[in-house]
Amino acid sequence: NDQIDQLKQQLDNTVIERSINNNDFEFLNDQLSNENQINNLNDQIEQLKQQLVNEQSSKQSNESQINNLNDQIDQLKQQLENEQSSKQSNENQINNLNDQIDQLKQQLDNTVIERSI
Repeated sequence: NDQIDQLKQQLDNTVIERSINNNDFEFLNDQLSNENQINNLNDQIEQLKQQLVNEQSSKQSNESQINNLNDQIDQLKQQLENEQSSKQSNENQINNLNDQIDQLKQQLDNTVIERSI
């Protein structure tokens, strides 16, 4: 009977030890799973940081292109204004020359009339 009791006690101890070992294993397994999740989240954070950096760089590049295009538009507007001003000046010169021609014609007509008299 003592032997049976001893064997029962040993068996109980073994079961308790295995249970403790199982709990330790589950705890370690859970801990490893948590560490993996943390690593995955850290990787995602790094990817998002890189994506943000890329998007900021792209935004700066786009802003620079927009500024360049705005500068080109301003230059073209100035060029157009200059050409319009030059055109107006040319038209004024043409009108002045036409007026001078008309005056000279009138003078010539007057001279011809005076000589015929």
